Amino acid sequence: MNTRSIRFRLTLWYAGLLATLLILFGASVYIGLRHYLRSHLTDSLTKEAQQIGETLLVNISLSGEKYVSDEIEEHLAPEINGVFIRVTRHNETTLYESGQPRDGSFDPRKITPARVDLPETATRVERMPGGTDLMVCSVPYTTREGNSFVIEAGAPLKQSESVLHGLLVTFAVGLPLVVAVAIAGGYVVMRRALKPVGEITRTA
Repeated sequence: MNTRSIRFRLTLWYAGLLATLLILFGASVYIGLRHYLRSHLTDSLTKEAQQIGETLLVNISLSGEKYVSDEIEEHLAPEINGVFIRVTRHNETTLYESGQPRDGSFDPRKITPARVDLPETATRVERMPGGTDLMVCSVPYTTREGNSFVIEAGAPLKQSESVLHGLLVTFAVGLPLVVAVAIAGGYVVMRRALKPVGEITRTA
């Protein structure tokens, strides 16, 4: 193969352009999917925290705090589902805190408490000692009687990260194959397209 020929240079340029476009496309897909997965998880956790306030804390003066804890354990089952839930009173004491999940992915006691004077819903990502990243949504809630609480709901990002890791593996395996096939096809096309030019050159 003549590396100085027009055919080789055009094929190389075509392969470089294709590889660049595929890398940019893959990066945009990765970033878009990452944003979507995190936004979906954030919305889910926020709604879960709001539901605790609107269905359990709303009548806490009548139902009592034990009822709130029992309902969270029964209907949300944080330890079984591998999620984190904590309800904090306005005086920074804990009304409820879920236990360690069965898979041992994080320790709820090591999660930094949210501010009790939180003005609005806030979201943060915490890195646990074991390396687990936890998405935590904190929602302030005030009852009709004026009792203020902060409800925190969290879940590990490992499921989202595994999806993104699978996407990266797919790109890492598929991208070289696509570029290789494109180079081979482009070289054949260039060879046929430039064949008359080669014949004219040899004749001259």
